Amino acid sequence: MPRMHGKPASFSSITNTKVDHPMNPRILPATLILSLVSSGALAQSGQLFGVPARFNIGPEAYRQNIKIGKGDQILQQDATLYGVSGGLRLQFSEAQGAEFSARMAKGEADSQLKSQQRVLVRGGKHNATDYELRGVYQYTMALAGKPLTASAGMGYLQQNKQLDKGSMAAEYYYATTGVATRLALGEQWSVAPRLNYQRLLSGKQHLNGGIKEDVRQKAGYGVELAADFNLKLADKALNLTPFYRYWNVNAASRNGKPSPFPASNTNEAGLKASLEF
Repeated sequence: MPRMHGKPASFSSITNTKVDHPMNPRILPATLILSLVSSGALAQSGQLFGVPARFNIGPEAYRQNIKIGKGDQILQQDATLYGVSGGLRLQFSEAQGAEFSARMAKGEADSQLKSQQRVLVRGGKHNATDYELRGVYQYTMALAGKPLTASAGMGYLQQNKQLDKGSMAAEYYYATTGVATRLALGEQWSVAPRLNYQRLLSGKQHLNGGIKEDVRQKAGYGVELAADFNLKLADKALNLTPFYRYWNVNAASRNGKPSPFPASNTNEAGLKASLEF
C-alpha cells in the first residue's frame, strides 16, 4: 500500500487501481445459481441420478469489515452485503455424503485510510461484490449418542471492491475442514452448530493501474462459525443460520522484497435463511 507524504489530495492517489476481472462477474453467479436450481429441480423426488439428495436456497445478509495493512496506515473498508446462497447435499450411504454450495452477494462499501485511529482520507461509498464456491466430502459417526459430522474439501472465494476511480479483485483458493453436530430442541426444531477452518492454498490480488501487476499471496487462514436452526415442515425444512466468517491473509512477497499489497483481515457477521427440500 503506497505511503502518503504531506496532506492527501484525494483518495484516488492511494487507490487508483483499475481491475481486469479474473472472470466475467455476470456469468459466474448466473451459472452457479442456475446449476443449483436445476439440480434442485432434479432432486424434487428426493433422488439425483439415483442418489438421495437435498437442496436448499435462500437469502443472506452480512456486515463486512476489511482492514488492509498494518502499522501506521490502514485502509479500512466497511460494507453491508445482501445476496443469495444455495446448496446441494448428496447422501451416498448412512455415513458418507457430499455437499456443494455457492453464494453471491452485493452491497455498498465505505473506504477510509486511517493512521493510528485518525482518518486521513474518506473514500466515500463504493460497490462491493462477493462470490464463493465450496465442495466437501462428509463422514458422519456417533459420539456420546449424538451425530458428529467431519468434512473436508476445497473452496474458491472472490471479493471485488470499487475504490474511487479504480478497483481491485481478490481471488482465494483454499482447503477447508470442519466438524458439525445436530441437537434436538423439540419435536420439530433442532440446531446444528458447525466450525470450519480454511487454509489458503493460493491467493491473488488483481491490480492494474498505479501498481499494474497481479500480486500473489501464498499464506493465510480462515475460520467460520455457524448454527443452523432447523424447523421441519413435512418433507421440507426451514433453516435460520447466524454466522461469523474470518480471514487473515499474509502480505505477498516478491523474492524477499517488500510487497505492493500488505496483509489483510476480514470479519463478517450475518444471518442466512433457506428453504430445504
